[in-house]
Amino acid sequence: MVNEKVEPSRRKLLNEVWLFMGFTYLSDMCNAAGTHILPEAWNCQHQSHTLRSPSSPNSKAPGRQAKAAWQSLLQSLFILPGHSHRQLATPLGEWLTPLDSHWIWWHDPVTDTLWEH
Repeated sequence: MVNEKVEPSRRKLLNEVWLFMGFTYLSDMCNAAGTHILPEAWNCQHQSHTLRSPSSPNSKAPGRQAKAAWQSLLQSLFILPGHSHRQLATPLGEWLTPLDSHWIWWHDPVTDTLWEH
């Protein structure tokens, strides 16, 4: 996103979302399979279980304009054109470490079992 030409007023709106949500990587916004943007990330809904650094700034929830700018940016950069379920145009690929400690829930698609970490 650094290379995108974003006007300062829009960048300010997007920063509202970045600060509130605490994202660093695209993978922070995606499902465990790396195929879709999470509904919470799309709707700018901060999850209480998301790990944040103690030095992270406190910020208010993004406003309507910030949310619209955020969704527009995600749509244009990452989401498969014409897809209504936030499917990534390019899936993220395999995990670098198979057991990531910050995931609370794991789904076994073979047995359709949900496990709490």
